[in-house]
Amino acid sequence: MTAPAPAIVDVGSLIVTTPGVNGGKPRCAEGGVSVHQLAVMHNEGMGVDEIIHEHFPHLEFAEVYAALAHYFANKVRIDAELDEEERLYEELRHKYPGGLKGPEPDESLATQNGRTDVAASE
Repeated sequence: MTAPAPAIVDVGSLIVTTPGVNGGKPRCAEGGVSVHQLAVMHNEGMGVDEIIHEHFPHLEFAEVYAALAHYFANKVRIDAELDEEERLYEELRHKYPGGLKGPEPDESLATQNGRTDVAASE
């Protein structure tokens, strides 16, 4: 007796968009990695094997190929969004050349626990 054939996967189900998740941008349904991030990696010259084996081993090949197909089908829009993100990054980098700094880690933990008497050297 032969095993039943696996179910057919609807390629469209591999990419999802959910308001409030990932800024409403498309992402891999199972792996959660954004199409934008995979597009940037591809545009930097990474192949699918490298993307999966060196960066996202939890992704399936079908997810990455579906994300790239989504990117190419929407290339003008996604490239414009990526350009805007890059422009905003550069604007913030110039506005805050030292970066954005939060509280020291020990200070933050002490404050979160309601303790203000803890020395940072503890």
